[in-house]
Amino acid sequence: MDPTVAARLDGICRERGYATMHDMEFVAANAFLLFFLALGISHISIGILDATSKGFRALDDYHKRNCVSYILEIIGCSMVLGLQIIHGWDLIFYNEDLTNDQRLGLCWAALYMCTLYTYELVYRLRTHWQLAVHHLVSIFIMLLCFFNWNDYPKEYKGVVRMCLIFVCHASMEQLCFIALFAHRILPHDKYGSLLRSLHFWAAITSYTVKTSVFFITWVLWLPVAFPKQDNSYTWFWKYVFPILNILLLFVQWWASNVFYVLSRRFIHSAKDVAMFERLTMPQTAYYYTADVNLHRRKVSEGLHKMWKQGGRKVSKSRRESSGASASKPNRTRSAKSYHQTL
Repeated sequence: MDPTVAARLDGICRERGYATMHDMEFVAANAFLLFFLALGISHISIGILDATSKGFRALDDYHKRNCVSYILEIIGCSMVLGLQIIHGWDLIFYNEDLTNDQRLGLCWAALYMCTLYTYELVYRLRTHWQLAVHHLVSIFIMLLCFFNWNDYPKEYKGVVRMCLIFVCHASMEQLCFIALFAHRILPHDKYGSLLRSLHFWAAITSYTVKTSVFFITWVLWLPVAFPKQDNSYTWFWKYVFPILNILLLFVQWWASNVFYVLSRRFIHSAKDVAMFERLTMPQTAYYYTADVNLHRRKVSEGLHKMWKQGGRKVSKSRRESSGASASKPNRTRSAKSYHQTL
């Protein structure tokens, strides 16, 4: 066949959406470019934060890398979400064929998300198993979508449509990463109210988005798992994908619960603390910071009693209950000195 005719035919097929989602050479080459792009953003972020943020300089290497990962996720998730909206809108809502530009845009979105997750797993010094499960499952699903479209191009609509929604698990987490970044950088005593709001709304949006995506994915999964004619990937979508989808939901719920727990650690104002602990405002302001943990709440009654005693000596019965300290001479211990030991 004449090369000109072959190129024209290939272009027509691609415009109709019947050709492959990508070329393997395209994916291999640009994965390296995106990996080095993430590496460059990491070094630039470290330089800027190290020069401008005291909170960042006070962190250890583990938390510094985590903060850089949050920045990468904020940038990457925003880019992927934009590509999903621009190039996947017609397919998601109207089930229309993809043009060549739309297919290329979705290819970049999936490729960048896979590269970003791979880079994060390598870049972090320690990785929780929940995060590893989330990233590896997401990468695996996106790769299977690639391969399915490559091998069965005419049946791409159902698979790509479902995976576009599935990727929303990852591409709509901007508020979560903003909350985590602020949690590490901002002083808790000064920005307690802001941090509490960020964590609370991150938990709410995470619960809402993840659960909604989970149920919408099941609706779009039915025609993929039970097509009119099976192919070599049908068994995966029918039997393996449901397990991975449920596993990912529980991991996402766990992460959402972490944000809710963090929001509970922050007290909106000294007045809230006073009402909760039945203390006066001066007492509350004296030994409470914005980051009130469970231990301080448990000993709050003891602190309150010691505050009332002020400079008076601790009673003999209280000294005896402290064990080894019972044999020592009587000492005066105020609420202030007790607070300094926490």
